[in-house]
Amino acid sequence: MEIAALKKRSNSYSSLAIIFGTSILVALAASVAILFAFPSIINQRPPVIYPPNPPPIHGINITIQAFPVNDTTSRFHGLTVDVPLLDTFWETSKNYVFDETDEAFTYTTFANLTSGTHYVQYGVSTMEYLPWHARIYINNVLEAEGDVSRYNYLTAYFAV
Repeated sequence: MEIAALKKRSNSYSSLAIIFGTSILVALAASVAILFAFPSIINQRPPVIYPPNPPPIHGINITIQAFPVNDTTSRFHGLTVDVPLLDTFWETSKNYVFDETDEAFTYTTFANLTSGTHYVQYGVSTMEYLPWHARIYINNVLEAEGDVSRYNYLTAYFAV
């Protein structure tokens, strides 16, 4: 009786092994089929998605003309595009300083901008009682004019 029980148990284990082994083979075959059907899974990199239409870039000329009204001291002159110019830009944001002078000047630079509304801000490191008079031209069109001092920067708004 014990031998018969052992044979029965052995047949059960064999059946389980066959079922388990078959399941593993089926899972392995399915995995291989998926890898061949979707080769990007092998590289583990997400697909590259390109924007449908990149925004157009427009080159613009920015010209600043300025002269001291009654100031005889050399001053720092700063310029930003689409960024606020800080009250103490000559100390805190020296990369925005484009000149240091006590004389009238004309300064021209170039910027690449996307389509839309933008602004240029010009400032000078002087107090209100020693202003500079300035004009901002965008592509040779006068966009802003006025007296400029430390707390009164000149801003030109424009669209490209």
